[in-house]
Amino acid sequence: MQLCKPQCLAERETVEENEEKEGLGKTKFWLENLEEEFARGDDLSA
Repeated sequence: MQLCKPQCLAERETVEENEEKEGLGKTKFWLENLEEEFARGDDLSA
């Protein structure tokens, strides 16, 4: 059991890191879309 722990923890950390990267990518993508919407809104109101 103890021999497995470090490997299991390492795998778990890798999964968490990947999820964080994916989450950041989605947030960045969402913010870019939001900025585009604001830009279009400014054009319409001008």
